[in-house]
Amino acid sequence: MSIVQRIAAAFSTAAASEHLCFNEVGTQWLRNSDNGMQYWVRFAPSLLSKPEKGDTAPNDDPLGKHEPELLVTEDLDGSQEFKVVLNKFPVMQNHALLVTNVFKDQSSRLTPQDLSTSYALIRDMNAAWPGKNHLVIYNSGPQSGSSQRHKHLQLLEFPQNFTPFQDELCSGETHFVPDTEHDPLQDRKVSFAHFVVPLPDSDGDVSAELLESCYFTLLQKVLTFFQQDLEVSYNVLLTRKWLCLVPRSNIRARSLQVGFNSIGYAGLVLVKKREIFDEVRSNPNVIDRLLLECGFPNTTT
Repeated sequence: MSIVQRIAAAFSTAAASEHLCFNEVGTQWLRNSDNGMQYWVRFAPSLLSKPEKGDTAPNDDPLGKHEPELLVTEDLDGSQEFKVVLNKFPVMQNHALLVTNVFKDQSSRLTPQDLSTSYALIRDMNAAWPGKNHLVIYNSGPQSGSSQRHKHLQLLEFPQNFTPFQDELCSGETHFVPDTEHDPLQDRKVSFAHFVVPLPDSDGDVSAELLESCYFTLLQKVLTFFQQDLEVSYNVLLTRKWLCLVPRSNIRARSLQVGFNSIGYAGLVLVKKREIFDEVRSNPNVIDRLLLECGFPNTTT
C-alpha cells in the first residue's frame, strides 16, 4: 500500500472512531473585490479545543508520543528521519503531519531532506488523485501559528477548484533562483509581504539542492524584517508549482480575533467563532487587512 493510500485509510478509520476532531460545520467561498484574491473560509469550532502555543508544558512533546490511532508510518522512506501521523485537529480530509523522529525544534531551518521529502509527497499525492492539488506548510517561530515545538510539516489538499493567488502570480513564469538582479515574485495587489519562486515544470529538474537554494534565498528576504531583536517567525508554503515564504509579525490579528498559520496566506481561512465567521462573510475585503496585521507590508514599489 502506498503512502497515499495509507494516509487515506488511516484518516477514514480515525475519523470513524472519533480519534480526530474533524467537524465540517460551514464553508464559504469569497473573493476580495479590491485585489481579486480568492478565500475559502471555514467555520471550525472544533479548533477551540486545539492546544495553542504555550498551552503545552515545556517538557511535554505530544508529537513525540506514540499514538497508534493517528500513526500512518513510523518510517516514511527508510531513512528513519520522518514518521507520518494524522493531524488530530484536521482542517481537511487526509490532513497529515511529517514529523521528525528525533526531536528538533520548530524554529530550526528546513533541510534539503525536509524539502525534497515534502516535494515527493506532494508529487505522489497529486498523481494519486488527479485533479487535486496538495501543499506542504511549515510554521516556524513564535508568531507563525505553530502550536508545537517538535519540528513538523503539514500536508494538505487545496479545496476542489480553489486557486491560490500564488498560482496566478506564477502563471507564465519560468523557474529562476532570485539574485541581486532578479527579485522573488510578489503580487502588488495584496497588502502583505510574501516572496515566491516558480519551480521547474519537470519533476526531474526539482532536486533537493535546488529546493534548498530557493528556500535559503527567500529566507534571506524574510530575515531583513527582523533587524530589531525580533524573534524570527515565518510561514513556508510549498506546492508542485512554487515555493512561498511569508514573514510574520503576529500570530493573531489586532482588529478581529482571527489567527493565521501558513494556509491563511494562500487564502484558506479558519474561523473558530460564529460571529467572526459571519462578519468575514459579510465583508471579505477585511481578510487582506487581517493578513497584513499578522505579517509585514508588501515591499513592491
